[in-house]
Amino acid sequence: MEGVYHPMGDKPLFDNLAWFAKKVIGMVCSASACEHAWSIEGWIHSKRRNRLSQPLVEKLVRGHTNMVLRERLDSAMREELPWDYE
Repeated sequence: MEGVYHPMGDKPLFDNLAWFAKKVIGMVCSASACEHAWSIEGWIHSKRRNRLSQPLVEKLVRGHTNMVLRERLDSAMREELPWDYE
């Protein structure tokens, strides 16, 4: 990576800043994760279950999301890839 170097050596001067800038620029700017969480919250906090407190609803949403992520991870770990057969 070309950039500004320290005058007394060959180490880049803003190496950590360049790493951070790459991470920030690589972030996806979308509200889909928030919309998904609100959808799950609406599903959990329905008319039948409207007596639930807000902290309990937040815990249930977090638990549901973690359960879905765990299921996806487990299914991905069980899946064999074509190049694994050799």
